[in-house]
Amino acid sequence: MDAQRKQPDKLESDMFNIAENSWRASFRRKKLIRDLQGLENPEPLHPEEKHDPSKGLIGNQPRVEGEHRIDLFSKNLNEVPDGILMRNSNIQVLDMRSNDIQALPDKFCTRLLRLVECNLSYNKLTSLPMSLGNLTNLRKLSVGSNRLRGLPASIGHLCRLNTLNIEKNHISTLPCTMCYLSSLQALLLRGNPPFLFPPQEVVDAGLEEIRSTLAVTLDNVKRARSKFWDELRRMHMTVPDVIASLPQTDQQAMVNKRDFISTISAIQLKMSMQETEALWFMADAFGEGKVLTSDLLFVLKIPIQLLNQIPALRRRSGSLASIATDKAED
Repeated sequence: MDAQRKQPDKLESDMFNIAENSWRASFRRKKLIRDLQGLENPEPLHPEEKHDPSKGLIGNQPRVEGEHRIDLFSKNLNEVPDGILMRNSNIQVLDMRSNDIQALPDKFCTRLLRLVECNLSYNKLTSLPMSLGNLTNLRKLSVGSNRLRGLPASIGHLCRLNTLNIEKNHISTLPCTMCYLSSLQALLLRGNPPFLFPPQEVVDAGLEEIRSTLAVTLDNVKRARSKFWDELRRMHMTVPDVIASLPQTDQQAMVNKRDFISTISAIQLKMSMQETEALWFMADAFGEGKVLTSDLLFVLKIPIQLLNQIPALRRRSGSLASIATDKAED
């Protein structure tokens, strides 16, 4: 009788194990499909790049949590892997918290154009690229607990941004163009030095007061920039002329405030010191008295692509000061 009673129990147990194994296999199959969907439409790699760790993610494979989400939390990365930029232009959510990333390549802001949420907190970033303004779909940006000293003026192009976390950095000024962030609802600023601009009392008053102060300052900058272009037209000067007058013309070279003011004087533009200072203020987001040429050209609305014309222009005409003198004598 005992043997007869045990036989149905064993049969029932076997049937349960078969069902459980089938369920587990189905779950693994569905997860694999989801993971592959998250990496759909990969760009083809050259044969020599397929096993190059510096080009891909070997040893730091991302955990894919959905069709458009990549998780690289705490992977000991010191740079953004090329594999992310080459293969996953459809990423909408990217989590790269708690790594050692020191800089974002321009490709980050030109390839990940569908990015909606980006978390780069707890890294070692010292600056954000001017190309950040390309990420116009971005709604949430977290760069807290880094080493940032300022934000690029192009941040004003992020028209859908509703949350910006820049806590625990070294930021003491905000770019005027942030007044364009009409969708911004949460601005997290704690843990930075006392603000120089807007003044700390304005910052303490809240987001609307910050936005209002930035807008007034931006209006002054716009008037100064309009005057700058009016003066160029009056002098019959071209954009390459202006670029050639700068002591440093490489995009990644630094231009200091003294050289910028000297340049405005050398080309005989009738701009007041206050107007010249307004232009410089917008470019010098860090308040350090020096800026990248690319940042300065952005403020003046000079296309960076024109930089490649400079060597030929200098061979033909010399310095801009001589050009301005020749035109004045005509």
